Amino acid sequence: MLRRTLQFLLLLTIFAASAAAQAPSYEFPRYTSPENWRVDEDRDHVTFTQIDQTARTYCMMGLYNSRSASGELQDEFAAEWKDVVQSSFTAGGPPAMTEGSTKGGVRFLEGAADVRSSAGKAYASLMVFSSSVRVTSLMIVASNRAALEARRPAIQAFLDSLQFAAGKSTTGGKHAAEEDSSASAAHSPGITTGKGIAGVWMGFRVFYGTNDLEPHPRWYTFFDNGEVFEDIPRTGLAGFDHAASQNDEHQRNYWGTYRYENGAGAITKPGVNFPTKLKADKPGDMLIDSIHFHLCAAVDHLRLEGGWTSLGDVHDSLLQRAPLGQRPVIRFTKDGRFSDEGIFQTILQSVSAERHLDGAGSGTYDVQDFSLILKYADGRVRRVALTGLLGGDPAVHNDIIFIGRSRFNKMD
Repeated sequence: MLRRTLQFLLLLTIFAASAAAQAPSYEFPRYTSPENWRVDEDRDHVTFTQIDQTARTYCMMGLYNSRSASGELQDEFAAEWKDVVQSSFTAGGPPAMTEGSTKGGVRFLEGAADVRSSAGKAYASLMVFSSSVRVTSLMIVASNRAALEARRPAIQAFLDSLQFAAGKSTTGGKHAAEEDSSASAAHSPGITTGKGIAGVWMGFRVFYGTNDLEPHPRWYTFFDNGEVFEDIPRTGLAGFDHAASQNDEHQRNYWGTYRYENGAGAITKPGVNFPTKLKADKPGDMLIDSIHFHLCAAVDHLRLEGGWTSLGDVHDSLLQRAPLGQRPVIRFTKDGRFSDEGIFQTILQSVSAERHLDGAGSGTYDVQDFSLILKYADGRVRRVALTGLLGGDPAVHNDIIFIGRSRFNKMD
């Protein structure tokens, strides 16, 4: 259900949250945002994210709007665990609970457990507060228990700031504990107005109306001539034929035009009555219909070292059982060589109709204009799109990269 669809799976990519920034219209506790944590406001929750790139750990807090209480607090905790944690992760039943109270005297129950998603393991803690006839939940998710405990002082300071007096959040999503001039400045868009947005942008989006509520990667490619392709071409942009793509019956619907100035704009497409809204948020961060998209770092002449697989579990025994040539694995070396162990035979079968090119092999590689160019020793040449994760530079942060729009996880 919409109220509990929090995009935590994106967080598990160990980068930035993708919560849609919309003005909330429900009752939240008043709070003071923790320093140096990213804040994202959605219609039914607020998220606070802190990432340590050096340690490769993260922690996210999701504060949900309150709802009417319907029973004992133990029963409320069990219901919230199912509705909040189990709807986002693979998790067992409610864990053992401990009771506590906030600085203001509001009673709560807390329980924590290891959880798992398609992105890997995590550690989740749920706190359920009972104030008068209202119930409020706070879910805290971290890369592991140690990562959560390391941020305990900031979490405790946030808990101490919570004020559970009834009242709706104010217009624009500013909470009373933050409504001073310095807080307003912190929430203002930080991108320099008047600059163009040409480039490749990446975000994650949930496709509501389906049974799959996991956030999926999406790209927008903005060209400096005012055209936009609502994806990234599967072969990347090196040698990309605009005219052929626009005339292709399978691709023409991805094309539109855009206008953008002074930090705002819109995408329009023939036959579409409602334009897609564009709004600057922060440097390299833009809202496209209220979903955060990040400007992808340039990858020209990128050099990688190690192996990557499309499997979520990089230790899956399938990687050893499958014969060479049928493994979803590709390996790179810093001196510009690669070994394709079967990525086009498995995960990337749809990249090209030229099936005779799909066999495994090795050779040299280069990266130009978001295209990974593979030159096999037998003379074959393949081009496939390549980006890092959101705005991350894959030369530095490459635990996750995207090849042909598919996620690849670093193995070693």
